[in-house]
Amino acid sequence: MCKKILLCFLAAFVFGCGTSFSEVMNLEECVKTAIQKNPKIRAANHMLSASESGVKAARSDFLPSISASGSLKRLSNIKSTGQADTDYLDQYATNYYVTMSQILYSGSGVFNTWQRAKLEKEMYEAEKKLKTIEIVYQIHKMFFELMKAEEESRIWEQRLESLKANVSLAQALYEKKFITLPELLDAGVELENAILQKSVSDNNEKRKRAELISLMGLDMDSEIEFEKSTDYRLAPLEENFDKLMHAAQNTRPDIKSLKKQIAIAGKNAAIEKGRHLPKVRFNAGYYDTDKNYDEKGKQTSIFGTTYYDRDQRNRYWSAEILVQMSVFDGGRAWYTKEKYLDEARKYESILQNTLNNISTGIKKALFSIEDAKYRIEVSKRAEKSAREFAEMEKSRFNSGLCPLADLLEAEEKYARAKSNFTSAKIDLQLAYSELKFMVGDL
Repeated sequence: MCKKILLCFLAAFVFGCGTSFSEVMNLEECVKTAIQKNPKIRAANHMLSASESGVKAARSDFLPSISASGSLKRLSNIKSTGQADTDYLDQYATNYYVTMSQILYSGSGVFNTWQRAKLEKEMYEAEKKLKTIEIVYQIHKMFFELMKAEEESRIWEQRLESLKANVSLAQALYEKKFITLPELLDAGVELENAILQKSVSDNNEKRKRAELISLMGLDMDSEIEFEKSTDYRLAPLEENFDKLMHAAQNTRPDIKSLKKQIAIAGKNAAIEKGRHLPKVRFNAGYYDTDKNYDEKGKQTSIFGTTYYDRDQRNRYWSAEILVQMSVFDGGRAWYTKEKYLDEARKYESILQNTLNNISTGIKKALFSIEDAKYRIEVSKRAEKSAREFAEMEKSRFNSGLCPLADLLEAEEKYARAKSNFTSAKIDLQLAYSELKFMVGDL
């Protein structure tokens, strides 16, 4: 019974404290976390939400505006001379009215404003997607660079352990006069160099890890480990420049965003052009006015003085068609329209420059893929040869057929060959990530 209770307690402790254990994340999980928590993506979401509200606000101009008002006024007369105006005698006055106003024509201003708001929403959708693929690309890049740094650190760790063993062996051989002092010192120098290289690779690994965690929007003290397999594969794209460029023109969000900005500038120019067109508005209202005088009215005639009730109650409807037109504004609308047309030309130039940059980026990524594939093929053969050579030199050294310097050199070549092979494999994935980013397919 006690054993069951203890097991239950331990299970509850383990599951309850599960969040304190390190979590191993692969690339897809890193991307998913970044999309949910990266502050730049959250800011883009807020801008998109604001633009959606802007569309609704612009659409409201198609509907009539209705307002209501009421007032209660006390008027106390101080002094009157001459013929008294009943509007200024002691009284209470109440006023109520409801008005409606509807734009009938505004030189297409309302329609163009609504269309501009829709374009702005589409622009922010593209901006959000652009920010997302930028973050995803940075996650890919940092994930693979961290993987490369970790592999480099692991290789130097293995190299360090081997050199420590060699130095211990060299010390024993030197004491038995089998090797000279320079050979012993050379082994020590190789060990110290390996220690320095290991320190550099460890620091690089920590920096890459911190950058990756920051991109994911997590705290720096998060207990997270990342997948270390160097055989990770991204789905490759068809390596044809013309097809990739065509796909980029259809999928890259920055191209879409610039096209929307050109259209927005055109809408702004159309709005300014329409300011000199007549504006037609329909206004209607219901009014209720009630005046209660403190004293009755007095009228004197040859027949005597008579009193009458001065109180008034007026209820009426009013309707009008109001036409307004700007005849002269000092050229403001014209020059503002020209400003927006120049903005459209500016965005067209930026769009052309963006297309050139994408074209260059695709070509560079294809060159990098080709180079990485070639390096993988060559470095794989080199790694195999270097490993066999190091094993042979180790056997010869143990048999006393080669000096310690030759063994150290062979092991150095093997470590360098392993590092080159690892770098080539990871660089291929980095090149695929770059190509996908340039095409907009991340």
